[in-house]
Amino acid sequence: QRTKYKVNKLSIKRIALLNQIGMIWDAQVDYDKCWEDMFLKANAYYQKYGDLRVNTRDSTLGKWINSQRTAYTKGELKQDRIAKLNSICMVWDIYEADWEAMYNLAEQYFFEHKHLNVGAKEKYKGQNLGMWVKRQCDGRENLTSAQTHRLDCIGIVWRRNETKWAMMYQLAKS
Repeated sequence: QRTKYKVNKLSIKRIALLNQIGMIWDAQVDYDKCWEDMFLKANAYYQKYGDLRVNTRDSTLGKWINSQRTAYTKGELKQDRIAKLNSICMVWDIYEADWEAMYNLAEQYFFEHKHLNVGAKEKYKGQNLGMWVKRQCDGRENLTSAQTHRLDCIGIVWRRNETKWAMMYQLAKS
């Protein structure tokens, strides 16, 4: 309808009807206003919680933040908007951020216990570190070489079942 309106191909009657229901003829102006409104909501959330980890399934704000990540990844987000989002600590790659957070926890565990041989159900500082370590081992082929190297440096046991079997064998033997 906007296209027809711009080239004078829309009847006066239809224009009047669309105006009655609040038609916005210049979608870009409306989009810019909506973006600014959502940014203000994101900023308020950040000020309150210190991050932008908003549930992406259940909230309009979460969906908007996720759409900003997608636009950023595709190179479709304007530089001024990137700067604004960076000013409130936008995390562009949530999976990388989560990996880093769990790696830091694993590193703490290693320095505290001098090993990273954790059971799959083991929790550490309220997080399921054991399951995370297990997933790293099971999905080793999906890790970057830098991630693999970093895990090697903190003593990850890649073949967990073999190590556990060998330990249990030694116990049985003794």
